[in-house]
Amino acid sequence: MSEEVVARQPVTPMSVMAWELRRLVADRNALGLLGGLGVFFAAVVVFKHEWLLPVNDAMRQFIPVEGTTAFGEIYVINSVLLVFFGLLVPFLTADAVARDRGRRVHELLMTSCVSRAAYVWGRFAAALFAVLVTAVVMAVASQIALFAMHITEANFPEPNLGAFVAGWLLLIVPAAIVMGSISFSFGTLWPRFATAVKVALVLGWIGLSFVVDIGHNLGWTWFEYWNPSSTGMVLELWPGIVARYVASGATAASALSAQQQLPSLSAWVVPHVGISLIALVLVALAAARFGRFQREL
Repeated sequence: MSEEVVARQPVTPMSVMAWELRRLVADRNALGLLGGLGVFFAAVVVFKHEWLLPVNDAMRQFIPVEGTTAFGEIYVINSVLLVFFGLLVPFLTADAVARDRGRRVHELLMTSCVSRAAYVWGRFAAALFAVLVTAVVMAVASQIALFAMHITEANFPEPNLGAFVAGWLLLIVPAAIVMGSISFSFGTLWPRFATAVKVALVLGWIGLSFVVDIGHNLGWTWFEYWNPSSTGMVLELWPGIVARYVASGATAASALSAQQQLPSLSAWVVPHVGISLIALVLVALAAARFGRFQREL
């Protein structure tokens, strides 16, 4: 009787990612949660899709900013979507590894042939993929809402999809990587404190807006570029919009024309790529320090 030798293939991070994604897809509440988030973000954009921003505070001069112009799309991402998206990310990533300990299946998983690096990186990849899917749902819902405003409201411009995609790639994706990496790393290294990690990051995300305001008043403009919440971006871009508006005659038509020109976002590229890479280093450190088994007395 011949014996058949079965070669055991090494477990890769992609394999672990696939396992986790199958679990997420099998969750009956996943689609409902995504749909609910889509409705929420669409409702937020409908509620706040135009603003009055100051041209001259002393003379109380303001011009309307429409959420579908090139600058308006950046404003929607910066001042509406990112605020809520950053609060959501820790709840999608902090428990990616800690969940196994809570369900008491971690020790069982660690008796398999999966390496700790494959396990940690695979779970992180799955968590980050879930975050990016949520970001896509948020993007689609917001643009549907803005297009509805364009159809139903007279003189409301058509959404500028090019500007929105540029802002999504430059602002949303780095925020997802940074917040996802920090919450995942801390939740992996200290799984018993995963809830505390989420609370701390939510408070930190809210606090960034106050830090940026204080830093702007003190002249710390560098922080506005290295801030993952991008709170200070509007403070940096708005003077250029005002200058074009004034140079074009300071009329209603020139106000709309000034907004339709996408401001240069190049100054944020290197800082946002940099903070994303730094955040990924935290995941690498978590993978290196991850303990397969708990130490017992």
